[in-house]
Amino acid sequence: MGKPSKLRDVSGTTLALTSLAVFGAAALASTPLWLYYRRKRKRTDALVATPPAAVESPGPDADKPLA
Repeated sequence: MGKPSKLRDVSGTTLALTSLAVFGAAALASTPLWLYYRRKRKRTDALVATPPAAVESPGPDADKPLA
């Protein structure tokens, strides 16, 4: 037979707590990036929701040079 696995010596509780700690650390590490993209998405949605500014037509003095 082969060598016995070292994971068999580790209790299930230890494995569960270790995996929770790893997932928690990953969540904390990715939070700033998530907040940045959320804020960016809100700004983009706000810009898309606002109607475009009306383009003003040039007045009769538009072709006169600025003196």
